[in-house]
Formats: sequence, structure tokens, C-alpha cells
Amino acid sequence: MNHFESKMQISIIEQVDQLFSLRYREYLIHRQNENKTIELISPLCKTGEEGWKSIQAAKRSKDMGTRSGFPDLFLPVPRGSICGLCIELKLPKGTVKPNQREWIAYLNRVGYRAVVCRSVQQAIDAIIEYMEGK
Repeated sequence: MNHFESKMQISIIEQVDQLFSLRYREYLIHRQNENKTIELISPLCKTGEEGWKSIQAAKRSKDMGTRSGFPDLFLPVPRGSICGLCIELKLPKGTVKPNQREWIAYLNRVGYRAVVCRSVQQAIDAIIEYMEGK
């Protein structure tokens, strides 16, 4: 994931935390932070690794289960017959790699909704549509 995709992801996480606090409160996670206060966060999660600083770190991450091409974000909230939402982030002209296409096809086949989003707004819209059962 490049710098611009990272910034997109940060913005999406921030906006989805706010969205869930306003519209989907029953799905918020109550977590005690390092200051011992309770914070409410959405269940939207980053997946995989941001990048590796060494070959050893890359090998360890792979050994621990990081799978190349798995989508960047995961929303583990079942909606109807769909198990959860997975989002692969790409810049507007970014290319979806073959291993990413394989994961997206697999996830859609086994009961998840997996999509490619090319902007913050497209990702937010995909999450709202998913949560609204569309």
C-alpha cells in the first residue's frame, strides 16, 4: 500500500467510526484505551501488513498468516446472507493485481461481499449500502 492509499485508509477509518456512532451504534465495540477510558470504535479493521522493513519481517508476517492480495479493510458484520464486507483500496488509476482479483472472487463466492474502492467516498458509500442491506 502506498502513501496515498494509507491516507485514504486513515480517512475511511475515521469517518466510519463517526458513521457507526451516529447510525449503527449497536455494532460499536467498547474498548478501554491506554488512559483507562472507554472508547467506542466501529468494527471496521485493517488487514495484513503495511509494508516490511526487512526480509525477516516479511517472512515472519507470512508465517503468521498474512496472505498476499487479501483486501485492505474488513467489516465483520453479517447482513442477511452475507458474512461481512471486504474492501480493496486503490487509487483512481491503480491496478488490481491478479492475487487481489483471486481473493475478491473467492470472498464473493463463499458468502462475503468484496469490492474495490477507488476513493474515500466510494468506500464510505459501499459500507453504507452494505449496512443498509443494498
